[in-house]
Amino acid sequence: MSDNYIYPAEFIKKAESRIKAQLTGADINADEIILNVTHQGIGIITGKTLFTLDCQVETRHEKGRKSNGRLIESGQLKSEIDTYIHSHAAKETMEITAIERIKALPLQGFGIEKEILPLKDSQLTLSEQSQCQRCNGQGQSVCNMCAGKGKAQCPLCIGTGTLRCMNCGGTKQIQLNNEHQSCPKCQARGEVYCTQCQGQRIIGCVPCESKGQTPCADCNGQGANTTHATITPTLNIHGDVFIQDLDPIPKNIAAKTTPLIMAKGAHIEVKTIIKDLESGQKDGDYVLKKDNDPNKQAVFYECAMPWAMASLTHAGKTYKISFAGQKGAVCHSDNFMEEILNKNISMIKKASKGDGFVMNLLKDAGKAVFIKDTLMTIASMSKKKSMGILYKKYSLGLSQGTLKSIIINADKALKRITRRPRYVGLAVGLTLSVSIYYAWFMNGLRDNTMNHTDHVRMVIDTLPLCIGLGLSHFTIKGAGYFTFQSVMKTLNLPIKKMPAAGKAGIYGLIGNLVFWALFFVGRIMNLY
Repeated sequence: MSDNYIYPAEFIKKAESRIKAQLTGADINADEIILNVTHQGIGIITGKTLFTLDCQVETRHEKGRKSNGRLIESGQLKSEIDTYIHSHAAKETMEITAIERIKALPLQGFGIEKEILPLKDSQLTLSEQSQCQRCNGQGQSVCNMCAGKGKAQCPLCIGTGTLRCMNCGGTKQIQLNNEHQSCPKCQARGEVYCTQCQGQRIIGCVPCESKGQTPCADCNGQGANTTHATITPTLNIHGDVFIQDLDPIPKNIAAKTTPLIMAKGAHIEVKTIIKDLESGQKDGDYVLKKDNDPNKQAVFYECAMPWAMASLTHAGKTYKISFAGQKGAVCHSDNFMEEILNKNISMIKKASKGDGFVMNLLKDAGKAVFIKDTLMTIASMSKKKSMGILYKKYSLGLSQGTLKSIIINADKALKRITRRPRYVGLAVGLTLSVSIYYAWFMNGLRDNTMNHTDHVRMVIDTLPLCIGLGLSHFTIKGAGYFTFQSVMKTLNLPIKKMPAAGKAGIYGLIGNLVFWALFFVGRIMNLY
């Protein structure tokens, strides 16, 4: 660690401006907020990536004599594979290839988790040709059609040598001038010699061309088959990051942010500068060194992490803030927002409980930028989305638990604003709905459906229910909307969102079902 390092003042000023922006409003004077660096320096974080060279073997078989890669003698494939696997890890070129692959990884392999990378540039393909077992290397096999005889039964006459005479249809006679005469074509035999075998009953075998043998199907007539073995060297890697050697303050900072996250965000620069402990020599930027396991090798890293500790002073109270990295990231801070804005947060809590005039409480609390942003966000989207957006914007000096509580209370307060108007809308909606049910069932409107069957009339009877439900929902939402917009305008929040119907909507649904059912059942049973 270097105590002579001066943390960039621009980062401190940037954080100070952000804090002042978060706390602007209410009774807070931004000029009273002072941020001073108390400790600073550079912490060295080390790491290593262990790698093991291994091999994956993939074999495939092809018919015939094929060549794809280096051709080896028959029976030597397994031996050649074993020889390559045992020797490739010792080759210097393999180590260089492995290192180049690690160098190409994100962050040069710093902090990488377990991964297997194929080194396809060093891939080796071997081809072994072996004698076909079916034809014993001859490339020919006995023809299945003629059993090696070269001749086969005539397929046209099925080995009889004759065919039925087509002239007389096998009757031996033909009719000529109304007289029956002997067939001249078959000479009254009813049969003629087969046109394909000429009465010989056998013909030359077509598949083997009368040779009695055909090319072997197992080797495509080449007498041998080929086995290809593709050997792909693989790089099995696993990275570790060490912060144990840091002094207490930077170690605590690094533990809160994690070096890997800082490296991914370009807050710290990763270098490989450790020398080989055995030879004392450096292999460029990357170093090979045998680990405790002789089959493993390692690449070592060193990261310089600028850090600073600062104190935030406001109204006589001091809070701690820590910075780390080359971009001035704030990695930890006390919950100063909660204490400084305690009055405003309390107003939101009171408003959620209805403890006072809700609109005035929200108006006063919203003088702080943080509270105003919270109200605007929660009025525009769900609580879950609001949590993500607000915590990203106000992560300094505010815990997630506190922010969640503020969001819940703000949501309750906004709903409480429209609670009474929504119930007024509920009363109006139910009154209109009951008027429609009365007009339909009691004032003769239902009589217009007399021409329909009872089942159809019952279906039509649900029409006033649908109208009543729609009216109630409209009056509830409408009353809530106009009240909500009035309050948002007073709070200077440009929100156009329609508030939810809430419990009033549920009561509207239940009320409509009950009143409609009373009129419907009473009418069906002629109680009225």
